[in-house]
Amino acid sequence: NSDEPGEDDFYDQLNSGLKDSFKNVHKLRIGAEIKPISMLALRAGYSTQTTPYKNHILSYDYQNRSITAGVGLRFNNFFVDFSYVNNKQQDEQWLLPDSGSYIYEDVKMGSSVEKVSHNVSVSLGYRF
Repeated sequence: NSDEPGEDDFYDQLNSGLKDSFKNVHKLRIGAEIKPISMLALRAGYSTQTTPYKNHILSYDYQNRSITAGVGLRFNNFFVDFSYVNNKQQDEQWLLPDSGSYIYEDVKMGSSVEKVSHNVSVSLGYRF
């Protein structure tokens, strides 16, 4: 509780708005690793996530997926791992809640947003 008058009401309304707009997400991840020879590991994976928005209030056609690849090398106690992640998130966002896709027949009220990221990492290590 806060000493400021009305501050609790503000946070109650804020929390209520978040609960009305968002929901839990589910994420499915699958991956595999093969070792064609003892010092080499090849990895690949895929993940997808459900929409965080309730009843399409803020967004329509939400998609989020990642594709991953990696290579691991082992030399005695040393190792090197290379990884790549391609993440793509697509979203349709509207200016007004529950407005549908068009305000008039040919005038779209929202925008299509597509975010793509490419991440590469290298890890070096030594096993004691």
